Amino acid sequence: MNVIWNQKPREQWDAAHAAHSAAMQQHWIYGASMRLPGMQIHRAEVRLDGKTVALAQFICRRYAYLFGVALCTRGPIWLSEVSDTDRRVFSARSNDRYPCRGHALFCFHRTSPIPSIPAWHR
Repeated sequence: MNVIWNQKPREQWDAAHAAHSAAMQQHWIYGASMRLPGMQIHRAEVRLDGKTVALAQFICRRYAYLFGVALCTRGPIWLSEVSDTDRRVFSARSNDRYPCRGHALFCFHRTSPIPSIPAWHR
């Protein structure tokens, strides 16, 4: 698995976002709107066996020059079927060649299906 930072052109990002009905927080314009003083936006392209399998947008901020937080809200955008193991590997290795200096805490806020409510509890 290879993580490539800040190389995907906007047109390709927007096309993948639209094709997969991805969350607003992973839209290019959302990231651009979050670019405030002290904040950075970094976009990752995840490749597995030479094929792009995911895109992830991170909103990044440094605190007290000691550490940073990279938040990937409602992402990544999975472009193809990937095993749960590979998804965990991406989450664990998303700091590979991370473009910011110093250590960063990577946070993922994913959406998950609402579990079914038992009949007796309705």
